[in-house]
Amino acid sequence: MVVYGKSWLFTIVSDCIELLPSQAAYKWPHRTKYSRTEPLSFDRTATQNVEGPGEIPARTQPDGIISLQRNGIFGEDIGYLEVKSPQEAANHKACNKDLLRLGRFCKQAIEMHNLRASAAIHIVGFLVHFYLMEPQADGLYLLTEIAHLYFPRSVEDMPAFIASAYKLKNAMHVLKTECIVDVNGRNRYFQIEAESNTELEFVLYSLNKMLGRFMPKLNNEELTETSLLTVTEAGPQVVPSQSSTVQGSVVPESEPEWDVPQHTATFTFARTVAEPEAALVGPLEGGFRPTSYLDLVAGATETDCVHRDREITVAGETLDNVLDAVERFNTVQTLHELARKPTNVVVHMHYPGTRPYDGICFCDMEKYAHKTYIDLFDDLPSPLYVLLPVFKDPTSGEYEKPRDFIEMPPSPLLMRHESRFEDMAKESNLDDIQIALVEGLTDIRGYRGEIIQSAKLGKVLWNNLGPEDENEMAVYQTIEQVVMIEHEIAPVFNKVTTASEDIITRMTGTLPNPQSETAYFEVHAHARNLPGLPYKPVIMHLNQDGMGVQKVTSETKEITEINWISLDRKYDFQISLTAHELHSSDMRPYSTFAKKISICPNTAEVTFENVPDLLQVRHVFYKQKFRYLIVFPFVIEVTRVECVPLQPRGDRPKAFGLRTSSSNPSWYDIQVHCEDHQKHFEGNLHLGPGQLAPWTIEDILGPEDDPEKLIRDIKFMLDTIEELERLLA
Repeated sequence: MVVYGKSWLFTIVSDCIELLPSQAAYKWPHRTKYSRTEPLSFDRTATQNVEGPGEIPARTQPDGIISLQRNGIFGEDIGYLEVKSPQEAANHKACNKDLLRLGRFCKQAIEMHNLRASAAIHIVGFLVHFYLMEPQADGLYLLTEIAHLYFPRSVEDMPAFIASAYKLKNAMHVLKTECIVDVNGRNRYFQIEAESNTELEFVLYSLNKMLGRFMPKLNNEELTETSLLTVTEAGPQVVPSQSSTVQGSVVPESEPEWDVPQHTATFTFARTVAEPEAALVGPLEGGFRPTSYLDLVAGATETDCVHRDREITVAGETLDNVLDAVERFNTVQTLHELARKPTNVVVHMHYPGTRPYDGICFCDMEKYAHKTYIDLFDDLPSPLYVLLPVFKDPTSGEYEKPRDFIEMPPSPLLMRHESRFEDMAKESNLDDIQIALVEGLTDIRGYRGEIIQSAKLGKVLWNNLGPEDENEMAVYQTIEQVVMIEHEIAPVFNKVTTASEDIITRMTGTLPNPQSETAYFEVHAHARNLPGLPYKPVIMHLNQDGMGVQKVTSETKEITEINWISLDRKYDFQISLTAHELHSSDMRPYSTFAKKISICPNTAEVTFENVPDLLQVRHVFYKQKFRYLIVFPFVIEVTRVECVPLQPRGDRPKAFGLRTSSSNPSWYDIQVHCEDHQKHFEGNLHLGPGQLAPWTIEDILGPEDDPEKLIRDIKFMLDTIEELERLLA
């Protein structure tokens, strides 16, 4: 292959356009024979390349060779070409064999000529792939795809080709700069000009001008055939054979001609996306290696996607594929913004009594009458406060002492309640809850991973309460604005139902027999699959017997939190919407970690070892889950959590033992799941890149104007709170 002159790319494309028909003669890919009405002329070579002297040319001669040229003489081969016509594109075995041949040719050229890299061009029909092979280690060669594009079948396809023309320039630039050979201390390389952006812009401008000149002429003419651009590819030893003429068959009149136009669309990133390049960073392959959404979406939708500045140009053979790709990029943008969003926290107060309360106050947890029902898992900043309702004496008009307040709080109270706002507040709070969940569900509909919406029993506490807040007055409907924004008083959910065996026994005493029981070790660790990568926190689920890794999760994202405060009740609840990224347990370092686990049959002690430079265990929990089916679709899940200490093994310096014991710190969690929701969320486990799950917001919450499913879920939780209050009385 010989190219020369500043406008070499423009010259080649110009020659090709003059030979294109106005419309494609058949559909790609198609399954009928490709025939012509006129003879075809082929220039064939029966030469032997340098890498296979003395062998049969058909086995050692590629379809094309790229060689260095010095003083008009062909030198070292630095690239190769294999071609499959459109009618052969369906033969995957032959196409794969061509790619294997290219790899063999490139490897031999690198070894023979001491090349830094070798290029391979694989053409299947109208799809052109550019590869670069580089030696990585002794005997190890990596073949990487650096670009791919669709070559136009007709003048109608030229706009899409122009949009991706820069790929051709970039591929040629890589060929020039990477495919070099050291000869007498000097690097020799393939001579290619037109490297500046100005030159590329000139080429694209010229192509547009040319289309304007050729399109009217070609649209007025009916072309029944296409011409074949004849190119002779030769190696250093060129012995061309005589050209042959092949007579094609006539196209039957009954055989229809297929017209497949090239469709294009443009996706523009929103202004809120500061760096589109960061948004296109795909999910981590194996949890560690980044991928590109640009390539993933293009492959999933069979389109050609080109990113430039804040726009992505999508070209494809069908409009559905193009629109699908644009919709997927919109989902990718949503996921990018979700990763940077804080958790959406909503607070709602509810008083189940019949007598209207006149105000609320913050009660120091140390002065709370039911403090024994509050257990803390994390080291939360103190002091912590509980909200209590306050009533006025109907005779004196003075505030009465809150029933659960050990000492009378100072007057005035932090907030007062006005009954005329009660109905407005209830309706407003339901709207706030619905809006928060709709926003969260919309954001995670395209998230690939484990989605969980559940309600957990615990207590909503408050911190960051200053002395100036004790004298502030506010009406009921401004609680979120005054408490959470203006005063920066933040709600904190303790995330632990109880640590008391007596309390959990009383709470679960009326439950039926559990539907199922499971037990497993929850191992929290820092992991990576290559020493050079940063560590990431992961959670591994091990079987109860310690043999085998069930599940691996990371990147837990808290999407939405609804903190429901049940005034004058011992327990509140939190509705949470979370997303968990899942990884395969068969990949390293998890598979390596699983091989280092053993169990003693006598003591049931589980022993494990860290994976050096790849996985370090931080702490371990032992969880026993009991699932109770109460009323379909609600399931109550009671979990006993035991903190298992890591005990070094004296006989194995690098090993640690895990032994459960009643003396280890433990607590209980009670969560409520809706089986309907979880069945819908299973659709997120196998999503393609940028793909939306099949469920809708209405499937989870109900119609927008009547969120019956949301109301049903909240009503079940309120009934559960009232039942627990009765059991703990």
